[in-house]
Amino acid sequence: MREMSDALRPPRLRWWAPDWTGWVLAAAAAWTLVFYGTLQGRGADPWLWDSLADLPVHLAAALLAWVASRHPDLAARSRSAWRWLSAALLATWIGNVAYLVMELLGVAPFPSAADVA
Repeated sequence: MREMSDALRPPRLRWWAPDWTGWVLAAAAAWTLVFYGTLQGRGADPWLWDSLADLPVHLAAALLAWVASRHPDLAARSRSAWRWLSAALLATWIGNVAYLVMELLGVAPFPSAADVA
């Protein structure tokens, strides 16, 4: 079998996603568009849809901020700022998960452990 010439080879999507982080960002954006575009407002409580839609996006943001904090070209103070941002985003995600679980269990979510995050 002959090799495919460069002119016929499909283009690689490396210009926007040189590593896995671009795919995480694309997945979070697609999740949000699909979720809000197709599922929200279909007879369920709006708080449930909003909670479910935001959870993967907040987790992806925390992960991407942590990856940014490990970039070797950044100054130490910039890396530290990215780590703090990542920690804050992760705390927000944990608080949202706790709030969602408490709501589903019928426990009053305010004041609660979810407020700590």
